[in-house]
Amino acid sequence: MRSNSFFATVFACLAINAVAGKLPPTHQLIKSADSCMQMIRQGDTAEASAIVLRLIKVADQIPDSYARGNIFRVAANYYGEKWNYEKAGSFYNMAYATASKLPADDREKLKAITLFNHSLIFYQHGDYQQAISMCLEANHYYQMVNDNNGIAETSNRLGGLYLLLLDKEKAAFYNRKAYLYSLKSDDKNLQSLCLNAYGNYLLAQENTDSALIMYKKAIESALESGHKKLIADAYYNISYCYSGLEKFAEALNMIKLAHQWSIKSGNKYDICDTRYKTGLLLYYMNKPGPARDTLLKALKEASLLNSPMLQRNIFDALTYLEAENGNHKLAWDYLNKYIDFQMLIFSEEDQKQVAYLNARYDAEKREADILRQKSMIQRRNFILILAGIMLLALAITIIMGIILQRRKHRIAEQELIIRQQKIAELEKEKELVAVQSTLKGEETERSRIARDLHDGLGGMLSGVKLSLTNMNGSQILDEDNARLFEQAINLIDSSVKELRWVAHNMMPEILLKEGLNEALESFCRSFSGPPEIRYHAFGESMRFEKGFELTVYRVVQELVNNALKHSSASEIVVELIQEPERISLNVRDNGIGFDPGISYFSGHGLSNIRSRIASYSGLFDISSREGQGSEAMISFNDTKPYVRNN
Repeated sequence: MRSNSFFATVFACLAINAVAGKLPPTHQLIKSADSCMQMIRQGDTAEASAIVLRLIKVADQIPDSYARGNIFRVAANYYGEKWNYEKAGSFYNMAYATASKLPADDREKLKAITLFNHSLIFYQHGDYQQAISMCLEANHYYQMVNDNNGIAETSNRLGGLYLLLLDKEKAAFYNRKAYLYSLKSDDKNLQSLCLNAYGNYLLAQENTDSALIMYKKAIESALESGHKKLIADAYYNISYCYSGLEKFAEALNMIKLAHQWSIKSGNKYDICDTRYKTGLLLYYMNKPGPARDTLLKALKEASLLNSPMLQRNIFDALTYLEAENGNHKLAWDYLNKYIDFQMLIFSEEDQKQVAYLNARYDAEKREADILRQKSMIQRRNFILILAGIMLLALAITIIMGIILQRRKHRIAEQELIIRQQKIAELEKEKELVAVQSTLKGEETERSRIARDLHDGLGGMLSGVKLSLTNMNGSQILDEDNARLFEQAINLIDSSVKELRWVAHNMMPEILLKEGLNEALESFCRSFSGPPEIRYHAFGESMRFEKGFELTVYRVVQELVNNALKHSSASEIVVELIQEPERISLNVRDNGIGFDPGISYFSGHGLSNIRSRIASYSGLFDISSREGQGSEAMISFNDTKPYVRNN
């Protein structure tokens, strides 16, 4: 932003030249007029007023030229900003009249920029068709002089106007045109301006992703030119996008960046507005303390700026914030202040509208319109005040009641859910601990019995066999006794084999030594049939902790034994699928099947299988149809905790 000292220097040069009786050079007049335009845009109307008055005096002393017409244009813009639309219209007419006397290039150039500036008055007061007509004419003149910057600016405004009229097709055409022509320009500020506007159009069409791309490009262009306000505007728009998507954390980061760039640009209105938006987002994120502090700081800044619009918006946010936090008296005070500023804004808008009507219509019609407008304003204000107070009071009462009721209900529901979850978790944990303890005790007892059978009774039977065999060589037996003796030895031999098989089934050593895959394969191979028991393994063989491997082995053992007893199958198939973090088992037969509603598991067999599988968070499903066999499926979807390092 240019400093006030620069504009003071411009003013001083004009004053010195006037005192000396000399007219400034044409290029200096154009430069002074452009500088005045910058002051008007930045809100420095006091210094702009002094320069405008000096320029008008200079214009009276020079012949018709681009510089003279440009001074009239600047004066018209100034009076338009001051709501003096009658004077603004007069100076616009003087600018048009001067332009018509100039050579071709200067004529078209001056007409274009004057029409573009003049259209803003109609745009601000809702006469969009008149504003569009003037912008189209300005665009025509810019095209005649090949002014890409001018074409981009007028196309940009036309896109915004057609968007307000809900003509999406034309809005899209002119916004794209503005963007494409801005790319032909070296003016990075213009590019950023058009990109921001194009992003706003895309956002209005709910094309948020494309809008974000445009805003980010706008930031890149503005960073190249160093235009801090345009950078702040782009970050502001990005924050608005994220807020609409309810991504409040991302929106907060973007509005903070917009606030930082607003501080760098020195635009006090933008500084206050971005601080207000920061407080609003903190409120949405349920951070009442920081939100309140930020909004109160913004309120102080808005008061110093004397901006009714900002103060109204901040009081609105504070009303809801304090109401939701139980500060009802303070919320009521903020609501009253919100209403006061709302009425003040209505009053200012009405004054602008009256001034606009004064400038546009003739005296007789204008007076009638003003009286009618004032009457409507008075009636509307009375109705608005009365209805507003009643509706807002009712709304606050209802909102506060709903908020309190919902909060109580939500808290009660959350507490109930938490208690139920805790109870369920404790019960589940208790059941798992009980099951695992039972299974552990069962396997311990199996190991002890297997060891006692193998080492005790097995050893004794082996010793008896050895003794009898030795006796056979030293005794003379007749043929019958010899045959009985041989039968006794064979019976003892069969008993030893049966004993070892029982001990092996109770605690298979191959499971402890080689792992699950080898143990299941050995178990299936131990049956000579019929039925034929086939075993298939898929995946990489892995070792798991002892308890997990025993559980899987016992489940398969139980399923196979029940199929042998009840299925009358000619074939039983056992499949093991091992993946890095998952194990699946499938036991199926081609037997007689059973009614799924009636279990063919004896005793607590099915319950025992389900308990074993559940103790390791596994899934179990068994299906069957009469005459079509049965199939049991077991899966453990997270075996990583049970993997044993080799």
